[in-house]
Amino acid sequence: MLILDQFSESVLFECDRCRVVGELITEIIEDDGLYHCWRCLSINRQVGIKKSKPQTKLSV
Repeated sequence: MLILDQFSESVLFECDRCRVVGELITEIIEDDGLYHCWRCLSINRQVGIKKSKPQTKLSV
């Protein structure tokens, strides 16, 4: 969590994956205690979906 200065109304958060900095909810999302930008969150979810799909073996 980054506070810009004492007069700033917003608090910035840093993505735990790519280190991009942005405002919570609009640019950064808190997910299970970790902070991710929208891009990294979608990548993490896509990887999770790919891992959960059962893989079948092909026999020739």
